[in-house]
Amino acid sequence: PLVEPSTGLPADTVSDLRDSAERLLRMQSELYWKNWVYGDDIDIGRTYLGTEKLVSLESIERLKAAEKPLAEAPPVSPIIRDLAMERRALVYLRGFISGEFLSRELADISDRIAVAEAGAMLSVSGKDIPLRQYPIMLSSESQPARRASLEQAYNAAFAKLLPLYQERGERTEAALQKIGQPNGLAFAAELRATTPAALGALAESLLGATAATYRALLDNVANRELGMSASQLRRRDVARLFRNRGESRAFPADKLLADVGATFLGFTGDVFGKSSVLIDAEPRPRKNARTIAIEVEVPSDVRLSLLPAGGLEAYRSLLHEGGHVAHFAHVTTRVIEFKRLGPAATAESFAHLMEAVADDPAWLGIRLSGRDLGLQIQLGQARRLYLARRDAARVLFELARTKDPAQARAQYAAIFARAYGHPVDDAEAARWPAERDDLLESADALAAEMLAGQMEYFLGKRDAQSPWWRVPANGEWLRAVWARGTGITPEEISKKMGFPAFDATALAASVQARLKAIDQSSAATK
Repeated sequence: PLVEPSTGLPADTVSDLRDSAERLLRMQSELYWKNWVYGDDIDIGRTYLGTEKLVSLESIERLKAAEKPLAEAPPVSPIIRDLAMERRALVYLRGFISGEFLSRELADISDRIAVAEAGAMLSVSGKDIPLRQYPIMLSSESQPARRASLEQAYNAAFAKLLPLYQERGERTEAALQKIGQPNGLAFAAELRATTPAALGALAESLLGATAATYRALLDNVANRELGMSASQLRRRDVARLFRNRGESRAFPADKLLADVGATFLGFTGDVFGKSSVLIDAEPRPRKNARTIAIEVEVPSDVRLSLLPAGGLEAYRSLLHEGGHVAHFAHVTTRVIEFKRLGPAATAESFAHLMEAVADDPAWLGIRLSGRDLGLQIQLGQARRLYLARRDAARVLFELARTKDPAQARAQYAAIFARAYGHPVDDAEAARWPAERDDLLESADALAAEMLAGQMEYFLGKRDAQSPWWRVPANGEWLRAVWARGTGITPEEISKKMGFPAFDATALAASVQARLKAIDQSSAATK
């Protein structure tokens, strides 16, 4: 058990806040589950009734006061480890309460945006089409000129929503001021025990480590699949490039749950069969079709919702969410904050680790062969780097925007063009208010992708004769890490694996190794 802080703050006050936070999380998670699976209406605002003492400026200030003496404790005794972890727990708790406070402050503008987006329409060839169908339409459209026309229609619809996004940004800044934060960037860095400069350096390291491989790979797949060079690509074309190609024969819907479950079984046992895991795979009239893991209570009540579908993307999604299930179902810490609070990077890294299995040549080779296999490996690695570089760009953009808000549009175009490896039009850059990331969630996604790359590399080297996901010893290692919940940081996991630095070197090496497997497979079949 962690020590209570000697801060003048009553121990029962901290305990009460922790208990209230756990009850609120459980209540909200249950509502999310019912909304996702059954389509029940959801009113998160009602969950705040009776929690006025928890979600308050007073609670935030009390926790901030409790953290300070712990940070100043002299590092001379073995107990410092407990003090440091107690401070981390308090920071996580304060981060959660602050996040709930911000959500409550922004509830009305968030609702207005949701309603406006749901009702927004694109005017395409004289027909009104729901805005939400735009990504699907892009991925289905084979003609570049038609994709460009679709984007023009999207820009026209977006212009009507822009004032709402701008208002949300202004309201977010005002809400951050209320909790004593000068801006979102400073708050995000504080919660992650780092600095904005360090987050920027992490993003730069990923862009640098993956640049050469990514540029060559993107040019290759764009030419092969779209008949375009990377310099001719625009963001609207990427949806088509990385579209779901179906492959229902190789990835049948009726084997989705069994095949993915067997992948977990190879290294860590029957995750989906655990008594603490509830799976809903039933078709329901109002059920959300997207696969999702929801931890109602960790580790005793972890749930997974899916609608079995065919194709690699369905398998990839279940592997990702299954990574969350495996993690949360194996948590053993009794510290409330370390069950599921704190920055999302650690929890997301396990999901990214499992998602990457869908692009592993050994895993794909069981289901595909020849040209299909090589194509999926290339597309999988291109997609992986594209998403990681996008998150790096988001981090760098927030740093640049915070420093010079007046130049946000030009900064967006320059930073994202560098990351994407293709030009960013001015009309696209004008949409930046919809994508602003005040609390820097992209930093967690970036760290998760980098840590997943390091884990993949590390686990693969422990038994070079088999894919890492077929080695039971790797399951033992992962379960020991999962047990600590979110109480262990990406940097600590990286150090535990023996890496000299937490960076993108291993991710880049893993991608290159998978691309090399294509050449080896081609040579073996000649």
